[in-house]
Amino acid sequence: MEQGAIFKRAFTLTCIAVLVVAALVCTVVPRDQACAAPSATTTSVQIGKQTFKMKLASGKPAKAFRKYLSKARTFRMQELNGNENYRYFTARTFPTNEKRVQKVQVGDVMLYGDDCLVIFYKSHTTSYAYTKIGRITATKGLVRAAGSGSVRVKFGRMKQAVS
Repeated sequence: MEQGAIFKRAFTLTCIAVLVVAALVCTVVPRDQACAAPSATTTSVQIGKQTFKMKLASGKPAKAFRKYLSKARTFRMQELNGNENYRYFTARTFPTNEKRVQKVQVGDVMLYGDDCLVIFYKSHTTSYAYTKIGRITATKGLVRAAGSGSVRVKFGRMKQAVS
């Protein structure tokens, strides 16, 4: 066999091996850790020194929040009731789709009214109505990060969806 043919065969086999390994990694490693494509529906949320991932809900309120996050935003959020942090926006409102949720889940990110962002770090029952904005997907460490009074929260810049 001539040297060019050997090189071509070796190159082809190497490419196939790389594709097989990549396919195996994407099936063995959780999708959000290795193979997730950039998304217009997820962002990072840093609370204190810990970073979490947030998945946005669908609908106009979440779309407006995504637009608000076209650049990274950092602000202080106040603690309330031992289960949530909140922030009132003084010069900004968002569209709403309020529903009485009855039970708030740890990691829920919602609007109270049209100008108050709430991050829930503990699950609890409630009689209040909220608009769903999104959810922190992996909540391990959320109580420690958010449940210590007033906290600094940074929302990462979101890639804007193509409409």
